[in-house]
Amino acid sequence: FLLFSQVLSASAFSTWGWRVVVLVGVLVIVIAGVAMVSVVDSPIFTNVKQKKEIRAFPLGDVFKEQWRKLLVLPFISVGVTMTTLLSSLFVAGYLESQHVAWFSYETIYFMSFIGGFFMIAGGAISAAYSDRFGRKKTVITGLIMSLVMGIIGVQFLVETKTWVGSLIAIIFFSIPVAVGEGGFYAL
Repeated sequence: FLLFSQVLSASAFSTWGWRVVVLVGVLVIVIAGVAMVSVVDSPIFTNVKQKKEIRAFPLGDVFKEQWRKLLVLPFISVGVTMTTLLSSLFVAGYLESQHVAWFSYETIYFMSFIGGFFMIAGGAISAAYSDRFGRKKTVITGLIMSLVMGIIGVQFLVETKTWVGSLIAIIFFSIPVAVGEGGFYAL
């Protein structure tokens, strides 16, 4: 939506551009639907299903057996959301304070949108690594990456003040958050 509203004139967007955005949304939903339908049940679920051991009220079992995880997960979600928001606000605030000619909040929103793709990919990859190496190592790796990549990201931002440098900074802020969060995706 943001890309089309920036590229097209207001009349072109209101006449036909919004239809393209809707069609892209429909395409994404269809692709997601196909992906969801093709997901194979886990071996554990398949075994439980074959033995007819499916519980009548599994949600109650989750609250009873996994209550500690249920208490922690909202804080993780809020932490990740706040980290992403604060990194975008930091980039926006810095660029605005430096009176960078190309700066606009719409551009920062677009960059954050691109950073979101890196977060999704990083989270999925780190969830798989979490299953292999353990959640604790994955989360610690994410924290270390946050320090290192955060410093590098700020350096790109401060030294270049360019569109590309700012995008690299947002990506560098996004990837470690996803790696650290990936350990919790596998909960």
